[in-house]
Amino acid sequence: MPTRTNIKTRTHNTCRTPGCQRPARSNIAYLCDNCRDRMRRNGDARQTNIRRTEMRPMEDRIRAIISRGHLPMIRQGLQTINEAVIRHSDETLASWRRGKPMNRHVVLAHSEVLKVAQNVDALDSGVTLAALYLLAERTPRRIVSDEGMAGQLVRVYRLQQGLAIGVTWDDRKNRETRWYRPLPKDTTRLMGATLREAYSPWLVHVLAVDKKEREEKQKASRELAAGFAPV
Repeated sequence: MPTRTNIKTRTHNTCRTPGCQRPARSNIAYLCDNCRDRMRRNGDARQTNIRRTEMRPMEDRIRAIISRGHLPMIRQGLQTINEAVIRHSDETLASWRRGKPMNRHVVLAHSEVLKVAQNVDALDSGVTLAALYLLAERTPRRIVSDEGMAGQLVRVYRLQQGLAIGVTWDDRKNRETRWYRPLPKDTTRLMGATLREAYSPWLVHVLAVDKKEREEKQKASRELAAGFAPV
């Protein structure tokens, strides 16, 4: 016969996050309260948020690449991706509404995808996601794990739509405080996988152009350095 697990909130176990010495939430938990909250917000307890100041130069770079291409075709391609995302999520949720058994995290993930895909311009979403991947490629230390990348991917995607932001009143500061509404860990993982798969053709092309242009500049720099070496 199975026995009930005796859960104790007071425990000698410590949080497993590297560098954290706080006590775990219970005798069966492996994270403290702070690290658990960070894992929900960021995908990984070690991951820190990607700030707008970090994203903005990457977005400018992506838009510069787009401006040198055929904008109507690029926009149409991203619109096609966005429509495919909406169609897939709509079909999944329609099956659930008809009574098909479905994991609650799958339902929530597709519901969150629709909130953004139906209300945000397809080009803007493409630029935002490509900017995050460009940042991760140029500064790999900013992404601590695949889970951390999924967390940031979902975060920047949802922040395009205001429903991901909560607002409360801070009496001490006498002003409103804005905060990010986190999703459950499994929902974040599923939503991140959905976005990554859908936008992979766009990400491959735009990152390849960026890499090619940077390699050309590096080659020119080496040639110039060699040319000026005798001087």
